[in-house]
Amino acid sequence: MIDHNIKLSDDEFNFVKSLEKFDMIMFLSEINDHGFERARTLIPIMKGEFKLILNEENRGK
Repeated sequence: MIDHNIKLSDDEFNFVKSLEKFDMIMFLSEINDHGFERARTLIPIMKGEFKLILNEENRGK
């Protein structure tokens, strides 16, 4: 059970909403294991990885 309100910026909220099932499960697991503030630090890292994957996919076209 979460005891505190979680506050996200609009950008963070939109990103979290866009996560695929596996990524969402991993993100929620991180919140459960280490707390939201620690999990929040992963958002920019995850965004960077997604951009890298998208760039590599676009290069292959």
